[in-house]
Amino acid sequence: MINRSNSLINIPQSNKGKSTSDEQTISRQSATYYHHEAIERLRDETEYDVNTGLINTKHADTRIQQRGIKNEWIQLVLEYGDEKFQHTKNTISVSLKKHGIKKIKRCFGNSVDINKLRRLYLVLTHDNVLITCAYR
Repeated sequence: MINRSNSLINIPQSNKGKSTSDEQTISRQSATYYHHEAIERLRDETEYDVNTGLINTKHADTRIQQRGIKNEWIQLVLEYGDEKFQHTKNTISVSLKKHGIKKIKRCFGNSVDINKLRRLYLVLTHDNVLITCAYR
């Protein structure tokens, strides 16, 4: 059994270390099912945030508080950031790239802490539920 720290479950491999494409497909489908199930559980524990217009999970609220992330920063990343769809987890990752940082500097000058914003990323579901946010 391979321990995959980034996945929600451990996917068993065949005895000889070689798995057929059917086994791999079933394993991927199982992992996807369990991931969707975990997101549904998170969605049950949500709270709407008026400032950002997102639905925050309790997990996201905890991480925001622990990491000292301001709602204004989340709004800026949502507005000026680039979205990247994560096919394996069926989520959207949003972070700032160079052109987004330049727009923020142009609009807000030095009133925003660009160093923290540059490293901030958000993980959302397709229906705007904030799963978590962290620094890279």
